[in-house]
Amino acid sequence: LIALVVSGGHTLLVLVKSIGDYQLLGSTVDDAAGECFDKVARLLGLQPAEDSMMGGPLIDQRAKSGNAGRFSFPRPLMKDRNLNFSFSGLKTSVMNFLKSHSSTEIEKDLNDICAGFQEAVVDVLVEKSIRACLDHHISSLVVTGGVAANSRLRGLMNERSGKEGIKLFIPSPAWCTDNAAMIGITGWLKYKEGVRSAMELSPQPSLPW
Repeated sequence: LIALVVSGGHTLLVLVKSIGDYQLLGSTVDDAAGECFDKVARLLGLQPAEDSMMGGPLIDQRAKSGNAGRFSFPRPLMKDRNLNFSFSGLKTSVMNFLKSHSSTEIEKDLNDICAGFQEAVVDVLVEKSIRACLDHHISSLVVTGGVAANSRLRGLMNERSGKEGIKLFIPSPAWCTDNAAMIGITGWLKYKEGVRSAMELSPQPSLPW
């Protein structure tokens, strides 16, 4: 199967051959998608009601009442044949857009701006994921990570995968952001496969993927 891992720290497309046997097909060359959501939320002045809430859900909430077609933002690398991602330029585009508009205009159009930005991110994620499945003749796609909780990503991915005959698997939104559950299920699957780690194993928190 193909896995899209999309969060604040990662944006990866991976060919999963078996438990522990993975082939990296593409990744972000700069910002992760979730990181871009959070940075743009700050640029827009969106403040979470809770310390644990990130910018992505705030944009998602606003976008539901917005017109995604009113403001168009770039879709970096979307038409490139490779499966890499880039979101730094999109963030810069939003920044330049905000500089060219007054605070009154931004406040009035905030929902539309959120919807337009979100649509740009989601379009790229969906296009690259579907292309990965088609290019590698894979009919199963898993979408995981915190950004997988995004309602527009879930909706468009479901629509596009259905049209292409690709079976889509996305955890419920609550599980998308539960790191303990992710680590737990990974450990359980590896245990079932007979994989054991020595107690001398050293953690490496800064692995690229």
